[in-house]
Amino acid sequence: MGRLTFASPQIQIGRCLGGKCASLFVLVLCPKGAGVVTTRAHVHYVVTEYGIAQLFGKNLRQRAAELIRIAAPEHRQMLEKASFDRFKVMPSLD
Repeated sequence: MGRLTFASPQIQIGRCLGGKCASLFVLVLCPKGAGVVTTRAHVHYVVTEYGIAQLFGKNLRQRAAELIRIAAPEHRQMLEKASFDRFKVMPSLD
């Protein structure tokens, strides 16, 4: 059986405004109910220019920590705060 790997630049080119770029990693899809092409259970790896996140078999908090680790450095603090607001605990790899 194969492993699903998702590769993408972490910064959305073309959405840079005033020197700030939008992150492709978001806590919630907008608009609410936006379509998703695969479920979280199918994705084994996510690859960005900042690293590789291994997601298979991890819970939501661990997945958040992995994705934050490979996010653009300027977006990590915002993603950590959003993750804390959602899960009421800091993202953790354990």
